[in-house]
Amino acid sequence: GRNPARETRIPNVALGALQARDVDALALDLSQVREALGRPIRAVLGYSLLAGRVVQFDYAQRRIRFLAAMPPALDAAALPFRDEDEILIDGALVDGHRLVANLDTGSNASLQLTPRAAAALGLDGRLDELPAASSVGINGAATHRRTEVGEFLLGPVAARRVPAVLYAPGSGHDDERWDLRIGNAFLQDYVVTIDYPRRRISLQPAAPGR
Repeated sequence: GRNPARETRIPNVALGALQARDVDALALDLSQVREALGRPIRAVLGYSLLAGRVVQFDYAQRRIRFLAAMPPALDAAALPFRDEDEILIDGALVDGHRLVANLDTGSNASLQLTPRAAAALGLDGRLDELPAASSVGINGAATHRRTEVGEFLLGPVAARRVPAVLYAPGSGHDDERWDLRIGNAFLQDYVVTIDYPRRRISLQPAAPGR
């Protein structure tokens, strides 16, 4: 679908102790996201607010922290990323295939694969055999296919039998700069710290019992 947007700028944004000025924004219809979540959604906080900061998503504690710097203990095992208006991480391995990963805290999926990645993994010929999955975004509802990858490796992160969604050709993801998107269903087991100024990201497993 289509969702026309207008470019604008918000003079002041306050989030806890964080104060930001002149934040670039888009004015658009969020009603489909609101209806899918069943709760009022007035704004989506994204790149224009986070870029230039060190932000930590602690899923287990349900806390977002804005830090002065990435803690040294986390930085020691952090991964470099490319900042191209989205986080791109080179060298992710899915069932032995090297892919470019995109970390997206706005996605509620575990892993999502582009048509290009599906072809590299030999899954493109099996799309019709796989069960359907639906999702809702700002442009409306879409139907994809569900599968499972045997092994996923990203730096110190290793996982097996990870659920994944396959985007079909022509669904709007044919020309993405990434092959694999990592969403909240996977990230929820980690404390995710993103150092935008230094372009480093830490994925620290949540402590047992948290």
